[in-house]
Amino acid sequence: MKAGIRLGLCCAALILPAHAFGQESTGAKGSNRARAWDVAGTIEVRPDPQEMLPFPLHLELGRYWTSRLKTDFRVVTARERSVELDTTILPDGRSTSVRGAVGPFGVSSAATYELSDHASTRPYASIGLDVVQFAQSRAIYSAWHQSLSTDGQHTSVLVRPFLAAGLKSYIGHSRAFMRSETVVAAGPHALRHMVFRIGAGIDF
Repeated sequence: MKAGIRLGLCCAALILPAHAFGQESTGAKGSNRARAWDVAGTIEVRPDPQEMLPFPLHLELGRYWTSRLKTDFRVVTARERSVELDTTILPDGRSTSVRGAVGPFGVSSAATYELSDHASTRPYASIGLDVVQFAQSRAIYSAWHQSLSTDGQHTSVLVRPFLAAGLKSYIGHSRAFMRSETVVAAGPHALRHMVFRIGAGIDF
């Protein structure tokens, strides 16, 4: 009788810890399950102080195909940004300038590769295409910079490739993250139009 009781106690001592450990292991796997999507919001900061406010807002949705490779789709909403493309001084002292306006709406798509899939801070690189509205106009000014005439605007769609590099930093052990990146668009004066983006999001 005593031998049977001792055997039962030994079996219970072996089974209960194993069951508890199994529960902890399952919970750990649940908290570290593979990511499938992420969603984020970012704002864009430009070196030119005249273009800083209001901040262009990017709404982003990403799909992970592997633990490191994903594709992103972004919608951009912002005020129209006007830049001077070219200025020519005429012989009589007048000047003519060509101005371009970008916005106020655009979309972009990119492929992103993260250099680590376990660290809390993950460097990444992206390559993609921006599709934005683009309007161009020509104005003529007098020698005293008074506007004399302006040609009508010609609106088109501008497709522009870009490269980006940044850091995705997770907050504690959660799936929430902060992100910062630098974006350089291909084309003339690319570095002059370099932008910085900061934002936050969550994996799910």
